[in-house]
Amino acid sequence: MAKNNKKKKKSATPLSEEQRAKNAEIYNRKGVFFIEQKRYDEAQQCFEKVLALNPNHTHAHSNIGQLFQEKQCFDKAQQHFEKTLSLDPGHADARWNLSLLQLILGDFSQGWKNYEARYHKNKKNWRVAPLNISIPHYQGENIRGKSLLICFEQGFGDAIQCVRFLPLLKTQKGVRDIILVCQAPLKKLFSSITCIDHLLDENEFRKAEIHGIDYWMFIMSLPLCFNVTSATLPNQLPYLSPSQAAQNKWKDRLPQGFKVGLVWKGSTIHASDKQRSLASIKLLKPLWKIAENINFISLQKDAGEEEAQNPPADQPLIHLGSDIQDFSDTAAIVSQLDLVICVDTAVAHLAGSLNIPCWVLLPNYHTDWRWMTDKEDSAWYPKVMKLFRQTANSNWDEVINKVSESLTELINNPTPPSQAIKHTAETTTPNEFNTHIIQLYKQGDIRGALQLSKQALKLFPDNVNLLENAGGFAGMLNEVELAKKYTLKSLAINPNNANTHNNLGLLYKEQKYLDKAQQHLEKALLLNPNHSEAHNNMGLLLQNQQYFDKAQQHFEKALKIEPNHINAHSELANLLTAKKQFSAAHAHYKIALELNPNDVDIKWNMSLLQLITGDFKQGWKNYEYRYHEGKKNKVIMKPNISLPQYQGEDLRGKNILIYFEQDSGDEIQFIRYLPLLKTQKGVRGIVLVCKPWLKKLFSSMDCIDYIFDENEVRETGVQKPSYWVFMMSLPLHFNTTLKTIPNQLPYLSSPKTEQEKWRDKLPQGFNIGLVWKNEPMRGSDASRSLPSIKILKPLWQVAENVNFISLQKGAGEEEAQNPPTDQPLTHLGNEVQDFADSAAIISQLDLVICVDTAIAHLAGSLNIPCWILLSDYNSDWRWMTDKENSIWYPEVTRLFRQATNGDWDEVVAKISVALTQKISE
Repeated sequence: MAKNNKKKKKSATPLSEEQRAKNAEIYNRKGVFFIEQKRYDEAQQCFEKVLALNPNHTHAHSNIGQLFQEKQCFDKAQQHFEKTLSLDPGHADARWNLSLLQLILGDFSQGWKNYEARYHKNKKNWRVAPLNISIPHYQGENIRGKSLLICFEQGFGDAIQCVRFLPLLKTQKGVRDIILVCQAPLKKLFSSITCIDHLLDENEFRKAEIHGIDYWMFIMSLPLCFNVTSATLPNQLPYLSPSQAAQNKWKDRLPQGFKVGLVWKGSTIHASDKQRSLASIKLLKPLWKIAENINFISLQKDAGEEEAQNPPADQPLIHLGSDIQDFSDTAAIVSQLDLVICVDTAVAHLAGSLNIPCWVLLPNYHTDWRWMTDKEDSAWYPKVMKLFRQTANSNWDEVINKVSESLTELINNPTPPSQAIKHTAETTTPNEFNTHIIQLYKQGDIRGALQLSKQALKLFPDNVNLLENAGGFAGMLNEVELAKKYTLKSLAINPNNANTHNNLGLLYKEQKYLDKAQQHLEKALLLNPNHSEAHNNMGLLLQNQQYFDKAQQHFEKALKIEPNHINAHSELANLLTAKKQFSAAHAHYKIALELNPNDVDIKWNMSLLQLITGDFKQGWKNYEYRYHEGKKNKVIMKPNISLPQYQGEDLRGKNILIYFEQDSGDEIQFIRYLPLLKTQKGVRGIVLVCKPWLKKLFSSMDCIDYIFDENEVRETGVQKPSYWVFMMSLPLHFNTTLKTIPNQLPYLSSPKTEQEKWRDKLPQGFNIGLVWKNEPMRGSDASRSLPSIKILKPLWQVAENVNFISLQKGAGEEEAQNPPTDQPLTHLGNEVQDFADSAAIISQLDLVICVDTAIAHLAGSLNIPCWILLSDYNSDWRWMTDKENSIWYPEVTRLFRQATNGDWDEVVAKISVALTQKISE
């Protein structure tokens, strides 16, 4: 009998219940952090790990429910919220989030009940705080013949939307007296509502003596009070009206002709304002091209007001917003308009309440519950309101194209679109359908092209061209499952179509099914070896898998087949830049730009090449394309600030607002420029907006007059800034070259009081801070982080009196808490709250050894020796090439580079030698 020589694998030691619980909490905290950073896929992975460790982890169920809600996976979100509430019925945040989900899906019966959780005592962040008055809170008692105080809550739009219920309190509930407390800007408008017996604004209410009132309630609890369903909404319009005197006040200021009111920015206080507001009125430019007799009236107040006062020359605008005192003025203007076009803001509710046609531009992400999903009209304002929705995050162009088409139809009064489509469907052949579909696509109406494709497929379900087009359009709209459905059906009909295999490869790549993606791309190339798109896509796939030489071969093959393939030139240039073949990369960027001089993404990528090779003059200029409107995937979004962006004007005696961007390391690196704004540019006042975890660290800089984090909304305390600028645009405005980098160290410091907090936690001897993993925020993180602390083991063999201090936070923290037994480690990362803590620890270290992370910049800024481990592939531009030190942090920073991609052992060996020398000095 043959012997079985296979060795038995050692089974993993099961985790103790205590360790499972500890790990679950770590993953849950990481997941919450990732949600705050809008890194949803990483957050989902963390929460799934929590639930694998503890299926009854209440907060993880609530958190992943919120995550699925953000991603509009409503069924999954509901399951997790309901599971949370089954484990903890008093979990107010889960109940509140469940209410938003139920309301957006039209389940009003349960939604209104759960919406009451917005002010529950257990809710972490109250949407509204209960009133501190000695009057009973109304809970559904019989109020016939009673007096009731209705208190405003949340935004102006909420009050305008729900004030419709007040007359019903008297007609259906028999309330004797209604006392309404509203925001001051709404008081004059609401004074025309005859059912209100006493009207107070919020300031009057604080001073008033409240007595003799039977109950109080919030205005947005009224739908629950009336058991409102979608069928019983009180939606008779209008329910508000301006006085004739108010209308006369504005009548002469309005032009003759067709008048359209515009609001393109909402209040910056709103948590989702970045998603729901347009970056600039410039995005609405297509509306001006429709007809000469259209007059555009700006209703902007505060945010966007300065832009309204100085509109683009080719977008003439009558701006009335600056003269508006309150909503009674706005109502008087809106009531005399033919149409209002606006983002999701209070003016939408105002126009609807006045029965004035209103078209609302809605974001794909964070759409408010009251607009439901997929509807093109509003149950709250029937017939007068039309909803135009994004189909992809941040893509307003498609929305505005649809608005332009609708406005053209409204001006020209054509045949209603539904009739035209019906006629087409009855008479058109597949080829004629495809002609119409392609026309819609060329006009930028991808959603319309998809809808017409769907309609055509009902008549011709097996037409390959229609299926291919439908799959392509669905893919463009990020409806990947739908795209796969059409493409797979097309493939079933014609399995030897190279285009179909190429399209499927792209779809599977998008979903991270890389093996399937590769199979279909290989099949496409087997069927058609000269398929340039398939070669380009295969190059991208292989590059993502770090098969760089093979990827290069496919890009080059695509260019041999199609020498003017712009994407292949651009992608090959990106790859060559990452491989440090800069001359060849520059040549391909140059060809790509000659073929398409307006391609913003190519200019942005070229900026990285220029910066890494030291061509700062051109590099800083092209680096500005990181937020350009034409960039497909913007590195940063412009903040919604009603100030002009600084473009090099004279700043002497002016105030300027500096706005954070990108990662924490970027802020730490470029904060050095702030003192120069005063000493070289003559700036009077500096207002800094930074990330919350950097605020305390930066507050020690004397040159900053006012500092607040991105979550704070408050007055800056200085005279209104004249300009705003991104922090990483400052090198451009100082014309920074290699020789003029402001690199005097230190430029940040840690107060002694902060250092004392950590002194007793640091051991005696030579202390080295370690960071071996970065947060997985970028595509390059896999190459710049070490897979494990075990790779650093040789450092422990250098000397006995060396102490290693872990500064890991988030990624790598679990390994830092459970290091290998032969690599003893003092882990402080889990106690670090912000970068002020990190700075206090680092200031007391002898050396920091880290990968390319924010800690490297922090150590450098504090003038603490720092050795940085850099990958061979795609190392960041700021570390340049081949240098062993950093021009940004001279003398204190040493760079240890991979000689071969992925080989960290050689790097660590070099560091061990250098550390041995340093210890012996």
